[in-house]
Amino acid sequence: MKDNFKELPALSGPPQYQSYLRERLETLSVRESYILAAVLQRAPPRNAEEAVETAARLDCYEFVEIDGFRETVEKKLLAKEFDKRVLDLCFDLNAYVRIVHNFENSYTSQDTGLYVHRNYDLSPPEEGMTMQ
Repeated sequence: MKDNFKELPALSGPPQYQSYLRERLETLSVRESYILAAVLQRAPPRNAEEAVETAARLDCYEFVEIDGFRETVEKKLLAKEFDKRVLDLCFDLNAYVRIVHNFENSYTSQDTGLYVHRNYDLSPPEEGMTMQ
């Protein structure tokens, strides 16, 4: 999945930001790779500074896997005798995940199969980190 991010270090910006991105992308965990892919799908960075901000703050995001969550919810509701057709046509799973996980807002990333939630506001790189 790390190959999916090879365009990030090529974004316009100071060389130290591009260098940071190359190093950070080499050390991404699988979990971080999924989060980064989902975040980039929702809000692609316009420059290296925005990419650094996102890559440096991946711990600010939480996620729930769509398929596992959907299956669990469907099993519970079907066990309570909800009609499968009603669930398929009327049930807002995205709203339900926000309620169950106490997410103020979330978004769906179809590419990664995740519901993603940013659990606190990101600070600009100048406030949160120093590039050397």
